[in-house]
Amino acid sequence: MTTSHFQHLPAAGPPVQQERQGNSIITPDRIVSTTCPYCGVGCNLRLHVKDELIYKVTSDFAHPVNQG
Repeated sequence: MTTSHFQHLPAAGPPVQQERQGNSIITPDRIVSTTCPYCGVGCNLRLHVKDELIYKVTSDFAHPVNQG
């Protein structure tokens, strides 16, 4: 059995919101705050996780690095 390394990170941000995809509503199990490794600036990302899969990535606009 493989486990995701995300399962050990605490959920971050505001309360979990429901999202609509087609005719179904997706409620994430948790939202994980992480840092983008691409260029080294350190932008904060929020990973929306459902059934141990990341299905959506959003920006945390309250994070100082993400404000431009």
